[in-house]
Amino acid sequence: MLPRHRRRGGRVAAQGAHGAPRPRGARGVSRAPASAPRARGALALGAQGRALHDPLRAPRAPRGERGAGARERPRRGAPRRAAPRLRRRGRGARPPGRRRAQAAAARGLLPPRERVDARRVGLPPDGTAGGDVGSDAAVTGRSLRRQPPAGAPLRLDALLAVGRTRDPARVLVEGLRARLDERPVALYASGREALRVALARLARERAREEVLVPGYTCWSVPAAAVAAGLRVRVVDVTPFGQLDLDALRAAPLERAAALVLANLFGFAEPLAELAPILEGAGVALVDDAAQALGARSAEGPAGARGALGVLSFGRGKPLSGLGGGALVGSAGDGPPPAPPRRAGALARALAYDVALAPSVFRWLAEIPGLHVGETIFDPSFRRGPIDGASVCLAAAALAGFDDAARARGARALALARRIESETRFAPLRPRGEATGVYPRLALLAPTAAARAAALAALRAWGATAQYPAALDGVTGLRPHLAGPPHCPGARSLAERILTLPTHGGLHGQGVLRVLATLRSCA
Repeated sequence: MLPRHRRRGGRVAAQGAHGAPRPRGARGVSRAPASAPRARGALALGAQGRALHDPLRAPRAPRGERGAGARERPRRGAPRRAAPRLRRRGRGARPPGRRRAQAAAARGLLPPRERVDARRVGLPPDGTAGGDVGSDAAVTGRSLRRQPPAGAPLRLDALLAVGRTRDPARVLVEGLRARLDERPVALYASGREALRVALARLARERAREEVLVPGYTCWSVPAAAVAAGLRVRVVDVTPFGQLDLDALRAAPLERAAALVLANLFGFAEPLAELAPILEGAGVALVDDAAQALGARSAEGPAGARGALGVLSFGRGKPLSGLGGGALVGSAGDGPPPAPPRRAGALARALAYDVALAPSVFRWLAEIPGLHVGETIFDPSFRRGPIDGASVCLAAAALAGFDDAARARGARALALARRIESETRFAPLRPRGEATGVYPRLALLAPTAAARAAALAALRAWGATAQYPAALDGVTGLRPHLAGPPHCPGARSLAERILTLPTHGGLHGQGVLRVLATLRSCA
């Protein structure tokens, strides 16, 4: 038989938090009076918040209302107010302080003197990634996510500028000329198309049918030469990516119409020793700044230092319009740009931003027909002017180009200092007084095996091998070669190079896991 105070009309009263009866119709937790401070989980302010931090500490009454040390007791028979329910932490919940640690890591990439306790960022006390570092699941912790290797979502101000810019082609051309020593600029469908036009023009002027191409570069460069009807002669590079001047002197320069300078990894390659060799042989210089718009050397800005220059506005480039390119140095016979398509530009930008989400990019990268992140040799690309959507996006992105380049450079240099001091991987930097824009951070592994292990473990964090192979390994290019390629330096670079993203997606715990993986692989 239940006591009288627990029976109401033949029904058992609902139990409160301490066994006391609860009023009929009450649900959950009774609310505190309006005068009490509002609790926000375990971080409430005031007396009630202090009680939530320490359940054994009773809230202190304001002075003047009760005597010193007095405690409020419930009346006999009155229902007790249930304590506020705290949100339970699941098994995978983050430990306290982890968000603060990740915020500090994002600002300074965890400098060695101010390292955060490994337990606060979800790592074992020894600072390693835990488990088998060579496995992708052990390093990422989230097998369903993958960071893009380059590129970043288009900024909101850039998207808003798409609708406000009346003449995007004029804005884009004038902005580029201001950054390229006021040289004329013509817009084309892609960087490959601009390079094809440049090589075809130089070959006609010099009556030569060969073009000199570095042994390790983007496969779009020889594809543009083949599309221009020229034969490709491969010139070896050093193990650090610069053009091998001894190999250049040994090449038959009298047959070459031009040399394409790649400015690899976003670094402006100096011309002090290269320019006299080309001038003496009558070879024109094509300054390819597809990856290096904004970089400079003592001779000037990348893209404006040769007879002609080439820019690209493709995905992952320093200035991205999700397509399009430009020819620097000649604008008289360039095709007129297509009419602007603002609605199409916004739709393309929104789709691109969604595709860059790590949870989406992981699935897109596994679809074979999309070729996401792949380098292919394809001489049959689209010709003609830039499309209306790309010119709108490139013109809008130009306003924030300098700030984005500075942010990428700061992240790349901070990460490079950590990698150089804590691992055996060597970050690549510009030579001499030249500067770079760091679309990616390039690392040189101590061995090919170390690169292979690091690449397999860090793909989910955006690590790539840059290009799959040196140009002597491109099957479709072999019928168009001017001679048997001899490029051991390019092959060595292709086997040891590793790139990491410089966008904001790699920070905090990701930086710690990258460092732990690089240490274990070397």
